[in-house]
Amino acid sequence: MGDRLQHEEVRVVKSGEDEVLFVIRDITDRTQAEEQLKESEQRFRRAIEVAPFPMMIHADDGEVLQINSVWTELTGYRHEDIPSTQAWTQKAYGHHADAIFEQAAETYILPSRMNEGDFCVITRDGTQRIWQFSSASLGQLPDGRQAVISMAVDMTQQRQADLALRESEQRFRNMAANVPGAIFKYVLHPDGADKLTYMSPGCYDLWEVQAESMVEDASILWSMVHPDDLPGKKASVRESARTLQPWLWQWRITTPSGKLKWLKAAGRPERHENGDVVWDTLIMDISDRIHAQQQLKHDALHDRLTGLPNRSLLMERLDLALKRTQHNPGHSFAVLFLDLDNFKVVNDSLGHLVGDELLLVVARYLTTFISETDIAARLGGDEFVILLENMDDIEGVIGVAERILDTLRSPLKLGDRDVFTSTSIGIVVRTAQHQKADDLLRDADLAMYRAKQNGRGQYALFDPTMHFHAVERLNLENDLRKALDNQEFELYYQPIVHLETLTICGFEALIRWHHPEKGFVPPNAFIKVAEETGLIIPIGQWILQTACQQLAHWHVQFPKQPLQISVNLSAKQLRHQLLQELDNILFATPIPANSLVLEITESMLVQNVQSASLLLEHIQARDIHLSIDDFGTGYSSLSYLHQLPVQALKIDRAFVSPSAANTRNQVIAESIIALSNLLKLRAIAEGLETLEQLRWLQNLGCEFGQGFLFSPPVPVNRATALLRENKVIEKVILEKRMMT
Repeated sequence: MGDRLQHEEVRVVKSGEDEVLFVIRDITDRTQAEEQLKESEQRFRRAIEVAPFPMMIHADDGEVLQINSVWTELTGYRHEDIPSTQAWTQKAYGHHADAIFEQAAETYILPSRMNEGDFCVITRDGTQRIWQFSSASLGQLPDGRQAVISMAVDMTQQRQADLALRESEQRFRNMAANVPGAIFKYVLHPDGADKLTYMSPGCYDLWEVQAESMVEDASILWSMVHPDDLPGKKASVRESARTLQPWLWQWRITTPSGKLKWLKAAGRPERHENGDVVWDTLIMDISDRIHAQQQLKHDALHDRLTGLPNRSLLMERLDLALKRTQHNPGHSFAVLFLDLDNFKVVNDSLGHLVGDELLLVVARYLTTFISETDIAARLGGDEFVILLENMDDIEGVIGVAERILDTLRSPLKLGDRDVFTSTSIGIVVRTAQHQKADDLLRDADLAMYRAKQNGRGQYALFDPTMHFHAVERLNLENDLRKALDNQEFELYYQPIVHLETLTICGFEALIRWHHPEKGFVPPNAFIKVAEETGLIIPIGQWILQTACQQLAHWHVQFPKQPLQISVNLSAKQLRHQLLQELDNILFATPIPANSLVLEITESMLVQNVQSASLLLEHIQARDIHLSIDDFGTGYSSLSYLHQLPVQALKIDRAFVSPSAANTRNQVIAESIIALSNLLKLRAIAEGLETLEQLRWLQNLGCEFGQGFLFSPPVPVNRATALLRENKVIEKVILEKRMMT
């Protein structure tokens, strides 16, 4: 038999009482087969142990024969923790254990079946993992039981990634459906062809075209782009593809229904291996925003009431016109500055609604006088400006101004009433001296004021002397503001004489200005400026206070002479806390209230007789006297003389001076004196210069007078001397003697 290792099986068989039978059988092959099987089983178990997947071998009676280390590592359960499949299912599947156990049992019934599926496994520490199981029969065990192998792949991370991806995709779809706009994927091929590979539902709302019609063919979208925006949009896409820089653009489209929309898109490009450039793009309809911006810009540049361009837009146009003249010296243009005459009267009498309606009508008229290249603007209030482009001759400019004047002289129909108005126009034609828009407006404004000074309802052409006078006026205003603080003002006093006794009964206080550089400045050179700037208020307060203080001194010096002091009031003073000011002065100055005489003009009274009458009644209640100055030159009316509590009328020098000695003026003077006597008012004649005038007034019964016959306005020391030395009477007596 050679060297072959033999395995023998010996059996003893008893055949009789004294006989023993040995049966010897060679089992070498069987033993070797068993050893090989054992080795194979060990190799199989080792393979299972080192497998990278969780693996379990179990019998059909539920006994777990083996689990590998990966199984223990992932679940935390050792072999002794799960001796049976039932123990495993109870631990791993919780309340699903019975169903899972029955499902696994099918493997034993149908040995050829692979049981695959995903199962949620609960590990020892309570963590849930997703395992994908595959089970198959291994056949019959030596003991007759069926063996099953179960292998699992831990799909936890993959399933979590799948879930996250699905959730992300769902979020993307939700966002794409809800963003204020749309999302699309745009692909540009290397050969220049393009297409859309994805479009969110919002794309239809933007383009009014179904997504199916646009996917794979983007030409329909390009056809909607506004022709003016198409070159720029194509260039921006090419540049983004070349540089791979983010694409950001806005453009206009015209939709199939004819709507004009503004779109804005932003996308980040990515170049693929095949050369395609792909943009994931967010696009929005910004039409409402653009329209709102356009409206805001329009509102910022246009007058809200009339719709005309406002100052800002006018200044832009003037700047452009000036730039054109720099490039084309032959280009010329003109500026017309318009201001409605007496617009305030319309507002105050008929109300602001009618005033606004008047401005609207005027604005509509102005636009009819200009061409498309011109502009009519409203600066504010009742001021308008017209820019006339391409005006080569002044006659054409004047022609436009005259047509405007003629139109606005006619009554304007406002509702059921006719309103009469006019306008004053200042004209400036651009010259080399005009380098800024402000210069043009300034000079046109100066010319407009000259037109008003010339009588309103007319035009005036600007000339350089207007600017000179404007600068002078500005300097005068600045000097006026300093004059009070620098004590440059002084009061002069002109005596008011009782014409019968030729005695001084009072003085009129008259302001004088001693300018540190210009010397003496007459009142008519600065009073109007003080009125217009409001400086008359502090100046008037100073005059009142100074005059009353001086009168108090004279009352002490000359206690036997019942002197009065007359002070002129301006219209602005009547509207500015006058009563409080008078109370303060009378409280601080020890003079009788009836020794103060306030002089007002007729024009100040007729502006509002009712309110003026109420104010004057309050003044009279304080026992302060009132006098109407320059009577006969304004709006003389018996009705307001009857209504207003005045004590005196001052006859203007025009009716008294020698140059006015004609029958008509004499009749007026006689009438005023007779009227004052009838109403028991004192008559005071101004401008007495000769004895003839004195005798004439005495014969008419005029009670008081003032003028150079007695004394010009003089400083306080000379006025005091007149009171002390009675110079007035001596002068009159001397002249009487010389006449005889």
